[in-house]
Amino acid sequence: MAIAAGTVLKGAHHGDTYTLAAVIGEGGEGQVFRVKERPNHVAKIYKKPADNKTAAKLECLIKAQSSHLKAFSAWPEERLIKDGATAGFLMPSITGAVPLHELLTPSSREKAMPNASCAFLVAVATNLAKAITCYHKANFIVGDLNSRNILVRPDATVRFIDTDSVQIGDGTVYPCPVGVADYLAPELQGKTFNQAPRTKSSDAFAYGIMAYQLICAGRHPFDIDVDINRGEAIKLYRHALQVNASVRSPLALLGIQEKQILTTDVQKQLQLCFAKRPAGINRPSLEKFVSVFEAMQATVQCCHNNPRHHYPAHELECPWCASEKSGRPELFGKTIFKPKPIAQQAPVPLPQPVPHIATPQLLRVIVAAPAPSKPAWKDWTRWAARGVWDFTVQVFIPALLGLVVNLIVPNAIRFGLWLLPRDIWHRIFGTVVIIATLYSALSIATYGIPNPFQEPSAVEHSETIVPETASP
Repeated sequence: MAIAAGTVLKGAHHGDTYTLAAVIGEGGEGQVFRVKERPNHVAKIYKKPADNKTAAKLECLIKAQSSHLKAFSAWPEERLIKDGATAGFLMPSITGAVPLHELLTPSSREKAMPNASCAFLVAVATNLAKAITCYHKANFIVGDLNSRNILVRPDATVRFIDTDSVQIGDGTVYPCPVGVADYLAPELQGKTFNQAPRTKSSDAFAYGIMAYQLICAGRHPFDIDVDINRGEAIKLYRHALQVNASVRSPLALLGIQEKQILTTDVQKQLQLCFAKRPAGINRPSLEKFVSVFEAMQATVQCCHNNPRHHYPAHELECPWCASEKSGRPELFGKTIFKPKPIAQQAPVPLPQPVPHIATPQLLRVIVAAPAPSKPAWKDWTRWAARGVWDFTVQVFIPALLGLVVNLIVPNAIRFGLWLLPRDIWHRIFGTVVIIATLYSALSIATYGIPNPFQEPSAVEHSETIVPETASP
């Protein structure tokens, strides 16, 4: 049955006709055509007519379609008939999206989404986990989970294509018939898909590899030994996040370690996902991956040199910048190295208004001077000696001087020093004695001679002005 552009197909449920237009894609099972009558839909046409089991599986998928499943995938909506056989199916068209594998390596990412940042890739990993969770809740296993059948939109949401290959239920009736060895769990390596149906746990394993690739520059977590291929490494559980094992990290060539670009919780879940498990113990659920990647989204910090660089909060410096400084290639566009900004300090609080303080008032405080102590006997003798001295100086000596002058005046006259009569000198002498006596009396009256047996009768006072303290 040769089908090409211009072929008219019929819908199995409503009898509508659909004319195939240009081919927009091709895969191992068939081709994808535009549909003339439905510009928002495309048709997947098998290279050879589908058998009855494939047709029955398509019917199951069409009946199970829901808004949740269609939000994450190009879900089959109508089975297309050509000459009574199932030729393919009709599904929504997904525009403005790029295959996930084009975001893994830096060179292809710069062409597909030049503005994609580390934080964007973390968001893609989060939304991918949510999409797989939606499948599991609807009793579907993605099965063929790889980076080529997932499209990523500019808003970091994802859409699955090739949804007709999903496994329904436990796979007993409708298993997933295809797969890519690089993403198959160890229990599926080397086996036919009919022998080993897919599980939620095998989906988790494939998801863990893609999440690692998204964050770790497209590296595969099982590329740790050049002597064995990925399939063998997966079967031997030899991966980059092995605990207490000396393995060569796929990031070694970039000079980066996983702990520098993955949060502790993400590392732990990926370790549990890739490690060998005891019988009956499943890998982490997709819900758990949603939780840890949402937490990573909320805590990553942005680099000040390149806004597309993001890294966990526990790292002090950007590992992507460190890689580029050591001569490795730029992984997220051009990086302009700038001086490290000074950490923002907490704002200094504004000063609060000072409470009103009343103007201090001056108070007069009378401070009593200490009373003199009672004089001792030696003080009395001292005061007596002072009295004798005052009398001698002020009375006796002036009188004696007057007498001497009186006696020597005649001799002085003989020498021609004084020409006054003798009686005048007598008058002068008397005047001097009277003046000396009055001066002595006045001094005694002024200072007095204290009585040593008399109690102190007066207390000296002084005034000190101090400010009044305002009441609290």
